[in-house]
Amino acid sequence: RAVFKLMAVIVHMGSVDDGHYVTYRRFETPHGNEHASKWIYTSDEIVEAASRDQALSSCAYMLFYERTSR
Repeated sequence: RAVFKLMAVIVHMGSVDDGHYVTYRRFETPHGNEHASKWIYTSDEIVEAASRDQALSSCAYMLFYERTSR
């Protein structure tokens, strides 16, 4: 049975003809402890810490998952 975990959220802001994309990206700890995962927000030159709640409550355009063995 496959298990997937959310690794990134792409958000589009703007109209169909014009807009901007930003990303929320998860970074795993070396031991893969999901509760110790960190999220970052990126937008052009901006890279800053974000929370899991920010990523999950964003208006997602695309979601990226990773298949795991657990």
